[in-house]
Amino acid sequence: MTVQSDHTQPAAATAPVPWRTLADGRGRLERRPAPTLRRGIAMFCLASAIALVSILVLGAVVIRSAAEKEALRDARVAAGILARTVVEPALQDGLLTGDPAAIDAMDEMVETSGLMSGDLVRIKLWTADGRIVYSDEPRLIGQVFGLDEDEADTLAGGPPAAELSDLSGPENAYERELAPRDGLLEVYRHVTLPSGENLLFETYSSYSRVTERRGEVLWEFAPVTVGAVVLLQLCQLPLVWTLVKRLRVSQRASERLLRRAIDASTAERRRIAGNVHDSVVQGLAGASFVIAGAVDQVERGGQPKVADELREAARGIRQSIRGLRATLVEIYPPSVSVAGLPAALADLVAPLRAQGLDADAVAPSAVELPRAVEALVFRVAQEALRNVAQHSGARSARLTLTVVPGLVRLEVADDGAGLDVDEALRRGDGHVGMKVLCDLAEEAGALLQIASTPGAGTTVRLEVEVP
Repeated sequence: MTVQSDHTQPAAATAPVPWRTLADGRGRLERRPAPTLRRGIAMFCLASAIALVSILVLGAVVIRSAAEKEALRDARVAAGILARTVVEPALQDGLLTGDPAAIDAMDEMVETSGLMSGDLVRIKLWTADGRIVYSDEPRLIGQVFGLDEDEADTLAGGPPAAELSDLSGPENAYERELAPRDGLLEVYRHVTLPSGENLLFETYSSYSRVTERRGEVLWEFAPVTVGAVVLLQLCQLPLVWTLVKRLRVSQRASERLLRRAIDASTAERRRIAGNVHDSVVQGLAGASFVIAGAVDQVERGGQPKVADELREAARGIRQSIRGLRATLVEIYPPSVSVAGLPAALADLVAPLRAQGLDADAVAPSAVELPRAVEALVFRVAQEALRNVAQHSGARSARLTLTVVPGLVRLEVADDGAGLDVDEALRRGDGHVGMKVLCDLAEEAGALLQIASTPGAGTTVRLEVEVP
């Protein structure tokens, strides 16, 4: 039960009573615009653009990763060729003991082969204990830093490895000043001395080679990816065009069928009401007149008991006629379709005045509302006034219809005994027809509220949004 912040003052109430929301079906109605061909194509193009961007982003990530792996593989292959064709022929066992002649031979190889004239900025040769036995940087020769697990595996004969160099390590102190913005690519593999002992051959080159290769592969695949996606969308566009047109045709057909069903229901109600009125009601009325005429004859014949029975039968027939006529109004209220909603509401209030209540209806002289809204307002007003007559014990009642742009509000207020709304809902006994009213409002997507408390009267409010 939702407590609203506004208050109402029902007829003859002595204190403000909070509104309680019984039903709020406004969220159930979908007010989406009908699909159009332009909107359908626009939505498809938007979805296609999102899909294209997603594919490009995902493809860029995948291609970037693949290109990086390919560049690293190329670096490992190049290091292997360099090790076998240039470095290993110049190796001497004297490197293990720091023999100057062996070191000079390596320097000569570096200088004559032009090894350091390309992308390479540093080479190192390591022993298994982590000692550098040769480097183009003389200050590194003889220093010991230790090998990590991957480097030890490669030295033992494992596959070559390549990675972005960690320039923060102490073994890379002399490479920091040589590193470009992209960093250095570190590649290592094993080489073999003439004695058969393995050394770890390590090269440092600019990582921009990997970055450039990654960009090259990306630009090679990007046109193919974009072209494939665009071609796919262009192939699907005629299909979407056809589907949207068929959807529009189907929707119009459904709307026509719905209108026909509503018209057929109204016509059927009108036919049933007319048949019952012209046959059953008229027949009962005729029977009532016949019985009333027979009463006088029976009384003149000296049979007063029979006359009383005939009068009782006539009274029962008249009550049945009134009940049938009330039912006919519920089935097909002619005043709503013929005289309009204000007149129909005035007709609903009239029986209360006949019962001695001070009742009136306040409504615009003429309103133009959708048929469904008129029917909802009439049904809720009918149920609320029935509750006033049967349960409230009120002396006065007022029905108020307010129509403003976008909103229709109906209020039915009385000065009767009122009720405890929470208790009535908890009992679930259908008191004051709240269940009926709630169902009507929920189904129609309207807001239904009640303001009531014992001894303070009751006000029922209905609010319906209209286009």
